[in-house]
Amino acid sequence: MSFMDLFTLTFLATLIRSTVPLLLAALGGLFSERSGIVNIALEGIIIFGALAAAVTTQLLEGTLGAAAPWVGWLAGALTGGLIGWIHAVVSIKYKADQVISGTAINLLAVGVPGVVLSFLYGSSTESKAIEHALPQWGFGDFRFSPPVYFAALMVFIAWYVLYKTPYGLRIRATGEHPKAAASM
Repeated sequence: MSFMDLFTLTFLATLIRSTVPLLLAALGGLFSERSGIVNIALEGIIIFGALAAAVTTQLLEGTLGAAAPWVGWLAGALTGGLIGWIHAVVSIKYKADQVISGTAINLLAVGVPGVVLSFLYGSSTESKAIEHALPQWGFGDFRFSPPVYFAALMVFIAWYVLYKTPYGLRIRATGEHPKAAASM
């Protein structure tokens, strides 16, 4: 097997699909860092969001059918936002060290999923097959679910918001020069 045999269209499509959770978390981290907040809790946010998405999808599949993955995807996004909000409140309102609170979220993300899955299913390693999945759009090996397209769109939206809007200017000013921004 040669080096070039490794890089097939299937490999590239899998790479793109695998990038989506990290890309969405990185975009959230981009806004945090540009506003002056150190957010090392991104891994924990991904884990909590994935847990919420999987459990919600599995629990609602019998009731909602094909809509369950969409509701699960929304539940994962909302859970990630909630964990980010908790990190922000602890760091800003209660003046906790951002690195410590981010580390605490990451450590909780290591243990909480096992406890939740053990409570719900009696085992933290048992997997349940999900009948319905999100639709796949594209052609051949380049068929992707809507979250892949959403992530690609969010890259351009994040760029536009940060560099072409007054809101983005305020975020960047606050993160780069907080005292100058406060004086305005």
